[in-house]
Amino acid sequence: MGQLATVEGIKGVVVTLKTCKLVEQNRWTLDVDPHLNKTQIRQLVESTFGVQVLAVNTHMPPRRRRAVTRGGGYLPRYKRAIVTLRQGDTLVSDSE
Repeated sequence: MGQLATVEGIKGVVVTLKTCKLVEQNRWTLDVDPHLNKTQIRQLVESTFGVQVLAVNTHMPPRRRRAVTRGGGYLPRYKRAIVTLRQGDTLVSDSE
């Protein structure tokens, strides 16, 4: 995740059991800036990683409450993008 941490607009890769199964189908799950639209996410991934994006699906997960006693509030919102890549393309380089 070293390269992903430095990319403006991409907050990180989501790693869960479900997303690991999606990687086998060449679909990567990313947390991105909530102000980006699907076209901007596609251009960002294609220019940063040099891959061809076939589809971008996005959703905004429900907000979560902050785990503090005083002040309360909610954690910052984020957008989750599921990016489908062309067969043979990957976001992970062979050198890592």
